[in-house]
Amino acid sequence: RDIQMILLVKIVLDIERLICYNIRMTRTSSRWSDKEIRLLQQWYGDITIDEMSILVGKTPSAIQSKVHYLRKRGWAFDSTRR
Repeated sequence: RDIQMILLVKIVLDIERLICYNIRMTRTSSRWSDKEIRLLQQWYGDITIDEMSILVGKTPSAIQSKVHYLRKRGWAFDSTRR
């Protein structure tokens, strides 16, 4: 019962933006813009995933997922995965 109350308080604080579990995670739109996709295609493989995440404002996991998604649809990237 105490654990449930603690979890509820943490969820409420997170919703109210008083705490954040992941500082890289933002509550902005999760959709990829055309500009972000162009940056991804231009720089992916030339810079690290961490640098790319700062450049496009997405998490490293989101970047890897998007590259995988685009490759399945025939997009080509100049270098191998990092």
